[in-house]
Amino acid sequence: MEKTLRPCGAVCENCEHLKTRCKGCGQPWWLAYTGQEACDFYTCCVQEKQLPHCGRCADFPCGIFRRGDPTKTDEENAAVLAMQMANLMGK
Repeated sequence: MEKTLRPCGAVCENCEHLKTRCKGCGQPWWLAYTGQEACDFYTCCVQEKQLPHCGRCADFPCGIFRRGDPTKTDEENAAVLAMQMANLMGK
């Protein structure tokens, strides 16, 4: 299976929720916990700026990246951010 980089730098094929709880990019599984209607990364990058991913944005990394997941520790969020940035800088 080919791995696809998402706008935020995630590789969905690496996620345990793919094909079980997730509706895909723009409608990820975690929206049920945030009360949002769509993913901020997807809305801003794809819908508003019409970019393939955030690494192509002049504002990268923006405040959306810096928010982090409130269910994760600061260290876990830092690791996720580092992975996303590494993925996006290479593209």
